[in-house]
Amino acid sequence: NCDCGMPPMPAITARSLPEKLVSLDADGVPTEGGWTWKAMLPVGDGKGVEPIQNAYNVAPQHVYKDSELVPSVIKFKTDGSDVLVIYEADRSEPLYPDCARKGREGARGILNAFEIIALD
Repeated sequence: NCDCGMPPMPAITARSLPEKLVSLDADGVPTEGGWTWKAMLPVGDGKGVEPIQNAYNVAPQHVYKDSELVPSVIKFKTDGSDVLVIYEADRSEPLYPDCARKGREGARGILNAFEIIALD
């Protein structure tokens, strides 16, 4: 029952692995600079995954047992291609504080438990 003050994650979605490594700016737009979340990924073909339902405004949860979690659901269709799950951190002002590491204030995204269920 604690509240760390962390804002909700704006979105969680599924996409195809990109066909080439690119850098993205903070809004997800390809750019010469910016952060490189794709740099650690294998290269895909950019096809084969279609998001059907995304999760929005996902509030952080602090529980002691997985059974206490309230799930957020995303749905996607794949032709067997590799799936990239993207979770977006809140970037609104004021920036989320980092009391342990000054100078690292800002957006945080956490995705530490998930289940994949195949549907026909």
